[in-house]
Amino acid sequence: MNERSITEVVAALIWQGDRFLVCQRPANKRRGLLWEFAGGKVEEGETKREALARECREELAVTLDVGDAFMDVTHEYPDLTVHLTLFEARIRSGEPTLVEHAAMKWITAEETDSLAFCPADTVILERLRAFAGRTDTFRFGEMTVRVLHPAEGEADTIVYVDYVGRRPDGTVFDTSIRDTARKYDLYSSSATYSPMKMKVAAVFYDSKMIASDGSESSLINGFTYAVKKMQPGEWGVALFHQEMGYAQSSQAKIPAYSPLLFELRLVMRPSRK
Repeated sequence: MNERSITEVVAALIWQGDRFLVCQRPANKRRGLLWEFAGGKVEEGETKREALARECREELAVTLDVGDAFMDVTHEYPDLTVHLTLFEARIRSGEPTLVEHAAMKWITAEETDSLAFCPADTVILERLRAFAGRTDTFRFGEMTVRVLHPAEGEADTIVYVDYVGRRPDGTVFDTSIRDTARKYDLYSSSATYSPMKMKVAAVFYDSKMIASDGSESSLINGFTYAVKKMQPGEWGVALFHQEMGYAQSSQAKIPAYSPLLFELRLVMRPSRK
């Protein structure tokens, strides 16, 4: 007997404060009137993020910025097997509109038990409920922040740091945030815009930045000291002098001992199983 092929499916986890968007499938489709996250199948020649952006334009009439994958699951239905990847996403433009679905709602994780969801979403909903009450969303400087607070007893030396670096006059010279880089003409297509992975050591100057290939490198002492003083889920501002200056490829090096200001947010990410 031939092994059943797997259909790649993508969906969007779109937050509005502590609520996220869910949609009810049309009555005339398979799994009709069950609830789900907006999304659909990945077509040939598309990346997963491209497919999700297209599906949400078609289904909700919105333009999305698609972020990191929240989690992925494989589920076998009677008629097909799906590999579902749920991406964190935010609405860049437009208001969610019922183009295809029967209904939609903004709900909290605690309210998911009151709705009948597609079976493939079961594991995702369990994880969201586990995080319920442990996230905060707020605006800070250039950032819209949604952070996960650690559960009691959790310990993790790996944190992810979003940052905006400014001169004292407010001029932005470096950032980990794509939209901010574009806003201040710092954007580079070769750069990776995502929270910086950092290993926090017991002695602050032993802390390291971890690149995508796993290699480690030193960090500015003032930056590292500020992060060391923070707790997961916190945000803050650090102002310090850097004795070696600051080099940024898109502009001239900032001279030694120049004062630097960093807006920081510290995120502890859960282990992904």
